[in-house]
Amino acid sequence: SQPAFHANLGEAYRHLERAAEAEASFRHALKIEPRTPHVRTLLAMLLHKERRSHEAVAELNEELRRHPEDSLARGQLGIVLWDLGRLDDAEACFRRVVRSEPRSADAHYRLGGVLQQQEKRAEAALSYRAALELDPFMFEPGVEHVIELVATATDHGWTLDPEKITCPVRIVWGTEDRILTYPRTAARFRNEWLPNADWVELEGVGHCPQLDVPTETAQLILGFTAP
Repeated sequence: SQPAFHANLGEAYRHLERAAEAEASFRHALKIEPRTPHVRTLLAMLLHKERRSHEAVAELNEELRRHPEDSLARGQLGIVLWDLGRLDDAEACFRRVVRSEPRSADAHYRLGGVLQQQEKRAEAALSYRAALELDPFMFEPGVEHVIELVATATDHGWTLDPEKITCPVRIVWGTEDRILTYPRTAARFRNEWLPNADWVELEGVGHCPQLDVPTETAQLILGFTAP
């Protein structure tokens, strides 16, 4: 048996969301040839989605031990560490990817996200701007205004004061958000910043519910704002 066949089979199963079969195929490929590039990273991505993040970290560290310059594995490690709340370690991963692949818009974008979560707003704005310059189409229209808002908030020391919010608020958050991570960042909004908000979680939805499930998102907005 060739490892590439089992790796490709595992990737097909992963996209079909047949997790057990995907994992078995990836592990079989690694049993045949443990040094096959990227297979551990694909396995780690599967484990992370299955909320087995600590196992994913172990697989990615092993991949990087064998292939220290593998930016795909290092970037994925940054994503998993970010979700685990290890922000300093995630930042270090993304910075290393940016150094090795300075023209990767995705790396700059993710670095900006983890910096923003650490409230390093000025650095976050610089990373977001770099991502926007490299790939304007990876962002939603008008995102440059959000980037400028991040920078302005830094300059003026703006913070979110829930006592000054007097109107009803509904928050719609995707459980697969990897930018403002669920559940860690979501918990800060829910428990610290906007504890009185009406809260809706969308299972399996990412950072942009208006793109992932536009009809459901529109119904949630209109249902909340209707008189």
